[in-house]
Amino acid sequence: MKTRMAGLRTEQSSTVMKLALLKRKLARLDREWIHFREAALIRDAHGGKEPSAFRCVMRAGAMTLLGLLVAGVPWFAVAYVAKAALVAVTGIGMTILCLGWHHFAEGLSRVSRFNRQRRRYQTRRREIVALIRHEQSR
Repeated sequence: MKTRMAGLRTEQSSTVMKLALLKRKLARLDREWIHFREAALIRDAHGGKEPSAFRCVMRAGAMTLLGLLVAGVPWFAVAYVAKAALVAVTGIGMTILCLGWHHFAEGLSRVSRFNRQRRRYQTRRREIVALIRHEQSR
């Protein structure tokens, strides 16, 4: 068909319009992700970094050391494996006691919620990029 629209054949203009729509969707998705991530960073009180399970464990370890020092447990008297178990149990327990169960659970759920949202964003972005590549190859 020789119908022209903006100097393009109809099937070409359709592809150009699809590409423009997909690129707008991708840009909107990226903007929404940036907004979500910035909001998460503002909520996170630890140095403006993304929430991580590693920081939760480090906090638990610090509370454990504090608990052991207060309790006066000599490091040399505790076997390595027993010490590791004691550190884990005491650290989690001290974190829960000092910060409260609600705060501890909220930190863990915030990390999982952030990771779930990131996976959803990455999946959707890959889908849109694949559609754009498919349209460009036509």
